[in-house]
Amino acid sequence: MQSDSARSDPKAAMRPQPEDVQNLSSGTTSLAHAFAMARHRLGEREACALFRDLLSISRTKIAANPDQLLDDGDVAKLTSSIVRRCRGEPLAYVTGRRGFRTIELAVGPSVLIPRWETEELVQMALEHIASSSRVLDLGTGSGCIALAIRKETGADVTASDVSAPGLEVCRCNAETLGLGIQLVQSCWYESIDGIFDVIVSNPPYVESDDPHFQCGDLLHEPRLALDGGPDGLAGLRHVVAGAPAHLSEGGRLLVEHGCDQQTQVQLLFTAAGFADIATHHDLGGLPRVTQGALP
Repeated sequence: MQSDSARSDPKAAMRPQPEDVQNLSSGTTSLAHAFAMARHRLGEREACALFRDLLSISRTKIAANPDQLLDDGDVAKLTSSIVRRCRGEPLAYVTGRRGFRTIELAVGPSVLIPRWETEELVQMALEHIASSSRVLDLGTGSGCIALAIRKETGADVTASDVSAPGLEVCRCNAETLGLGIQLVQSCWYESIDGIFDVIVSNPPYVESDDPHFQCGDLLHEPRLALDGGPDGLAGLRHVVAGAPAHLSEGGRLLVEHGCDQQTQVQLLFTAAGFADIATHHDLGGLPRVTQGALP
């Protein structure tokens, strides 16, 4: 979860209102006309995403068959989706899909939308994971971290979440991708058994009074997956303090955190007895992932 201003949606106020969306006529709407209307309302990128993810129609097909008519079901689906997006609903929830590294995930309002910052967390974790490793993903949500690691390493992965609906999304994604992982409903480490070589987590780290909760995607995403308490560190404290009891000797903990939380998170690692503590910057140059090793 990212608490930075980049997660807000400055264009939301300029987005067309639902009542401005032109109704498309069933049986008489061509691909070219429908795409032009979607592009006018949402922009090229989002229009392409709607056609690709909702209707399985590529931009190339639209260009090659501009006069092809949409059927009634596709017209209704497209119109409804444009209205939802104009009302500010995240594009990933409208399409029900989100790409993450090499996998495609189903997402919905019960889980956080995977971000590119979290891909950096996975990249850092992969440096310490082999096919024989045991990995724990705390607060898995859609399963993006756990499933990416499982696919790219073949490691033994356990994914946990306190939210039953969130864990069900992860289960469905694992089945769709054909990736076998263990699922555990748990509030942090409460129901976790065993010892792991690597623990990874993208816990809630947005401060409870952060104004970004009132705008952009955060307005629609599950508060449970975002709210890190008054100082944003409540979840991080649980993850870091409980990790030593569940790590093998030399095991690694890696967590994602806010770009202004680097110092506090490193202090948490030190207090928990970790060594080799380091913070890595994301592609935007912001401190985003901190890791440490159990001596």
